[in-house]
Amino acid sequence: MSSQFSEDYLIVAAIDFGTSYSGYAYSTRHDFKRNPTEVSANRLLSGNYQSLKTPTCILFDSEKKFDSFGYQAQSKYADLASDGSKGYKKWYFFQRFKMKLYKTQKFKNFMISDENGKEMLALDVFSSSISYLKNDMLEHCKNQLTGIGENDIRWVITVPAIWSEAAKSFMRKAAEKCVCGTVDITVHQVEEDGKIKELKISAGNKWGGTKVDKAFFSFLESQIGGHSLKKYKREETCDFVELYQDFELKKRQLNESINLRIPSSLRSLISQSTTKSKFTLKFWKKSGSENKFNNDSVTLKNDKLKLKSEVVYGFFEKSVAEICKLLGDILKATKADYILMVGGYSESKILQDAVKHAFSSNSRIIIPREASLSVLKGAVILGHDPTIIRERICKNTYGVVCSTRFVDGIHPNEYKFWKDGMWCCGYIFQKQVTVGQTVVVGEYQTEDILTKFSDSEDLSIAIYLSPNEDPKYVTDQGCSKIGVLNLKVKDGRHLGNSKIKIEMSFSGTEIQAKATCMATGAVAVVYLDHPP
Repeated sequence: MSSQFSEDYLIVAAIDFGTSYSGYAYSTRHDFKRNPTEVSANRLLSGNYQSLKTPTCILFDSEKKFDSFGYQAQSKYADLASDGSKGYKKWYFFQRFKMKLYKTQKFKNFMISDENGKEMLALDVFSSSISYLKNDMLEHCKNQLTGIGENDIRWVITVPAIWSEAAKSFMRKAAEKCVCGTVDITVHQVEEDGKIKELKISAGNKWGGTKVDKAFFSFLESQIGGHSLKKYKREETCDFVELYQDFELKKRQLNESINLRIPSSLRSLISQSTTKSKFTLKFWKKSGSENKFNNDSVTLKNDKLKLKSEVVYGFFEKSVAEICKLLGDILKATKADYILMVGGYSESKILQDAVKHAFSSNSRIIIPREASLSVLKGAVILGHDPTIIRERICKNTYGVVCSTRFVDGIHPNEYKFWKDGMWCCGYIFQKQVTVGQTVVVGEYQTEDILTKFSDSEDLSIAIYLSPNEDPKYVTDQGCSKIGVLNLKVKDGRHLGNSKIKIEMSFSGTEIQAKATCMATGAVAVVYLDHPP
C-alpha cells in the first residue's frame, strides 16, 4: 500500500474489519465519476436476518488451518459443540479479537487466545480474516463484472483512528500478507472545494457495542455466578453461541422490551439461583440503580427471558455516558457545528437518543441511512481520491537522532563522547514535526542537519517518534525507532562538514522520509509504516 497509487485500476474495494462485524464494499471508476456515494456491498444471510456485515469471528481446525469466518464460523462451531463429543475443543474459535491489538504494544510473535484459551499467532488470525473477506469480495465482484482480476483492484482497509502506530503497522502487515486495516471520534472541516481538513487528533476508547455485551453477560453472571457461567460456556457451547447471537440481534432492534430465548440448560441454572423478586437486584445494586426496576422488569417464563427497556438501557448506560462525556469535551474545544454518527454502534437508537438529547441544541446531528455502511463508503471514496484529505493532525512527534556540542550542566554525562577534537552529546532528538501540528498531505516538512564525514563512511540516520511534544533525547520514555535512512555519499572526495537536508512527507497511510547530501546530491528515501 504505497503512497504512489497506480492509476491503472478499475475498482476500489474497501474492507471494514470491525470489532463486532466486518464487511466490504466496492465501486468502479465509472460508478465513482457518476455518483461517488454509490457503492456495492454483499448482503449476508443468517437465518431470517440479512446484514451487510458478518460477525468478526473465525474458526480454524485442530491443525490451525482456516475453516470459516463470520456466520459460517459461528454455525460450524455450534454444530461441532452440539455433537456430544469433546473434539470441538481442539478447534480454534476466535471472536471479537480485534481489540486485543488495543491492549498491547509488542507485536512481534504476538499470540492471542481463542474461546477455550488455546493460542495462535495473531498475525495468522488477522491475515486469514482479511484474506476471507478479500476472496469473498473477489467472488462477488466477478459475478457482477466479468474479466476482473486482483491487479484491477485498489484495496483500502479501515482501522480505528485511535489505534497506536504499532497496531496500525501490525494491521498493515496482516493486510500485505494476503492482499498484494470501536468508538473513535475526530473533528474535520469541509473546505469550499470539498476537500477535508482534520482539526483535532482522534480520540476514543473501548466504549462501543462490546461494552453492552459485557454488561449483559455480567448480568447473567450475577444471577448464576461467574464460575457457573464459565462452566456453562465451556460445556454448553452450542447453547451459549445461540444466546449470544440472539442478544446481538435483539439489542439492535430495541423497542419497549426484548425477549430472549433461553436454552433449557441455562434456564435450570437461573431457576436454581434466583427468584423473580430479586432477579435484577444483585447486578444493579453495585451502581445504586436498583430502584429503577420493578419486580417485573425481568421475567423468565418457559424458554423466554423478557427484559424491559429500562433493564436493556442499563446495559448501555456506561458506554453511552462515556461517549457523551468525550463528545462534550471535544465540542467545548472545537465548537463543531455537526456531529456525524457512523459505524455499527451508531445504529443503536439508545445511543442516537442520548447524543440528540445532549447535543442537538448546539450541534446538528447527522445519522446516515445504514450508518454501518458509511465507513465503507468513505473508505471507497478515499480509495478513488486519496487527495480528498488535505490536512492532517500529527498524532506523534517525529524526528531524527543527531549529536551536538556537549554543554556542562545541560547535557547528561552518560551521553558525552569525544569526536573530531571536541566533546559531543549524542542521542539528541531533533524534531521534524510536533504532535498536534497540522501538516498538508504530500507536502514535505524540511529540516537541515550538519554532519562531518570521514573519508570512508556512508551515513545512517535513524528516525524516531515520540508521543510527547518536546522530547530531548531518543532514549526518553515513549520514544521508538521507526526507520533508518542509509545515505551513500562516498564519491572519492573529502567532504568534511556537509549539510544534510531531511524531509518528511505525510500521506494517509504512511510517511516518506528523505535525506539529501547537499554536497554530492546523494539521496536516500524510506517509507515508514506509521501514519501521522
